[in-house]
Amino acid sequence: LKMNYTKISFCFTHLNRLNFPHEGESLPLFKNCLSSLKNCLDTLPGLEYEIVISSFDTEEIYTQLNDFVYSVFPSSNVTITHHPIEDFTRGGGRQIAYENSTGNIIAFIDADMLFMRPYVIQKGLEITNRGHAYFPICFTMFSTGDGKWRPTGKGNCFIPKRILKNIQWLSKKTWGQEDDKFMDDLDAVTLIYRDNTPGWYHQYHPSPVIA
Repeated sequence: LKMNYTKISFCFTHLNRLNFPHEGESLPLFKNCLSSLKNCLDTLPGLEYEIVISSFDTEEIYTQLNDFVYSVFPSSNVTITHHPIEDFTRGGGRQIAYENSTGNIIAFIDADMLFMRPYVIQKGLEITNRGHAYFPICFTMFSTGDGKWRPTGKGNCFIPKRILKNIQWLSKKTWGQEDDKFMDDLDAVTLIYRDNTPGWYHQYHPSPVIA
């Protein structure tokens, strides 16, 4: 490997986020996420990357997921694994995706995020190249179309792979606790950088949801 070699692995857990029903609408949460990610990656042409997804979907949705992901990304950049829906946990799915990753920078990303600018990726690379962890703060959107910064959200992060060897995601059925535990574990071994990240959005969807 070259000394400055960088490959970033975007790791996702997926359950029913391709078309999320909402009051007569269908919210294409994960499609928006992946399409916007690809558009931003296209502005960083020298960057090696891969998309790693743990799917806990039905056969029908798993097929739709494959069709969509392979229509957006080159097949050589994609790994999708399929797991029984009864085994679903968000943290457990992230751990599986991580274990299937080959990059030296790991980005754990929620399926409902939007990459409106490449800033979050570039900042993630800058921080992880220093050996530290980046937990970008997103602007979360409401059903009305407005929104606010959400510093309580800790679900998205960029981390050098080498500092993850003794840290695991909890497999929790209750949403949120696994993020706090993961961030606390990282805080014990490295510096964590946070900022209100321009162009980094959380898409509106009705709650509560399990992923």
